[in-house]
Amino acid sequence: MAQLLTCWVPLNPCGRDSPGLEFVRRRQPALLHFTELDDAALRQRFSPQEFWAPALELGDGLVFLNSTLHRTYVRPEMQHNRLSVEYRIFSR
Repeated sequence: MAQLLTCWVPLNPCGRDSPGLEFVRRRQPALLHFTELDDAALRQRFSPQEFWAPALELGDGLVFLNSTLHRTYVRPEMQHNRLSVEYRIFSR
């Protein structure tokens, strides 16, 4: 994996009424193949305690490394869209 740092900032509240991010709280030694990323496969690979989907407000921010597995967190009852900004910082 390339050296990478991500800064993710929601521009509206997210994680309750609009989609947010969900993380697996275990550092990944390598990238997973896209076929390993469906929800059922991830739920088998990781314990329920390793999943984290924070509720965030405008002004909050998340900073995480490239070894942090993350995806959009959405539930059927969420009625609003998410608006966010993401900055990725690479080393040369």
